[in-house]
Amino acid sequence: MAPTFRDVPLTDIALEDTRWLLTYRPQLDALRRSIAQIGVVTPVQLRSLPGREALQIVCGFQRVHVCREVGQTTVPALIHNAAEFPDEQAFLLAVHENLGCRPLNVVETGRALWRLQHEFGYQVSTLVQEFCPLLGVPPRRDTLAMYEAFVVLDEPLQAATVDGRLAMSTALWIGEHEGMDRQELARLFTEIKLGSNRAREFIAYIDDICRRDDCTASAVLHRVDLEGVLGDAKLSGPQKIERFRHRLRQERYPQLSSHEERFQTAVRQLHLPGQVRLRPPPSFDGSDYQVTFNFHNREVLQQSAQSLLDAASAAALAELFELL
Repeated sequence: MAPTFRDVPLTDIALEDTRWLLTYRPQLDALRRSIAQIGVVTPVQLRSLPGREALQIVCGFQRVHVCREVGQTTVPALIHNAAEFPDEQAFLLAVHENLGCRPLNVVETGRALWRLQHEFGYQVSTLVQEFCPLLGVPPRRDTLAMYEAFVVLDEPLQAATVDGRLAMSTALWIGEHEGMDRQELARLFTEIKLGSNRAREFIAYIDDICRRDDCTASAVLHRVDLEGVLGDAKLSGPQKIERFRHRLRQERYPQLSSHEERFQTAVRQLHLPGQVRLRPPPSFDGSDYQVTFNFHNREVLQQSAQSLLDAASAAALAELFELL
């Protein structure tokens, strides 16, 4: 039987029943303006359940919520009979109605996939072949595993991912930690804006140091003075990122970092002109330095050559040889 259409008093709706709610962190400003000016354009979808007087919301939670906010007492609705509109069909309608107006965010996508699998018994192959493409995510089994792990993360990590402050992979990595580690890592990765490459670099450094020193992530962040850097009002966001990167790299590669600092100090003492560049072997694992220079006339060429001759007798050159 087709659903019936009528204006339903808000008092006849079970507002506390959010079983089919899929939306997470909705943006309601535009909806508020629209309903305040012209009312609800698209009817909500409700379901009558046996033994219950109040109607259950299937689609339209935000419309009902905004109607209450702006003082409307009724809402246009299509009413389904639960006997002819079972739970699975109700959930699929909720998914498709949301997809019809916008892409789902990562939390909503994860919840949809999780419920399809664990509440309604859909096979993994069906989810991969049919629902992953529908939801706009890669049709792979590891995608399902990733979203299944994501939907049980702490809400602040989910919120930071939806807000764009965390990549999903970073949120999952933080979620693998417990207690203070999770708290401190979440603070680091949400208070400063990291690109995906820089986030992966930070994660690799922290993981490597923890394995090498058999310590916690919060201990590593204490070493690099997380509190001091985040609280330094004189540093811009990019400067804080570079400060963290430098300190994490020093912790991860203490000998290499020491060599790099000694190298830079010695090179400055050679007083080479800007067009002359001296490079060490990668990671100082080699026996030769490389010199390159640019010139556009005889005078610059002579200047470069003379600076190298002067450097050959400089005391700082001995320091460079000791690094090899």
